[in-house]
Amino acid sequence: MSSEGEVPPQVQQDLRLLEEKTRQYDIISRQRQELERELMETNNALAEIEKLPENAEVYKAVGYLLIKVNKETVKRELEDRRDILELRVKRVRKQEERLIEDIEKLRERIRTLFRGTRG
Repeated sequence: MSSEGEVPPQVQQDLRLLEEKTRQYDIISRQRQELERELMETNNALAEIEKLPENAEVYKAVGYLLIKVNKETVKRELEDRRDILELRVKRVRKQEERLIEDIEKLRERIRTLFRGTRG
C-alpha cells in the first residue's frame, strides 16, 4: 500500500489515459462539428439548385475562377458530396460514442481505485 498522499501507479496510468481519451474526444468532436457544418452548407446549396429553372446558368468556383457548368452535373456532385459527408458524420459520431464510453469506464475505474487506496 502506498503512503498517504501518494497516487498509486495504476491510478496515475489511468489518469494519463483519461487525459489522452479526453483530448481525442475533443478532436473528434470538432471534426464532427466541421463535417456537420459542411453538410448543412451542401444541403443549402442543393436546395438552391432545386429552385433554379432548368435553363439557369450555374457557375462553380474552381480556385479563383468561376466556371460555367451544367445544373444537373453540379446537382449530382452536390448529392455525392452530401452522401459522403453523411457517412463521415455517422462514422465520427460512432467514434465519439466509443470515446465517451471509454472515458466513463476510466472515470469509474479511477474512482474505484481511489476508494480502494483510501480504505
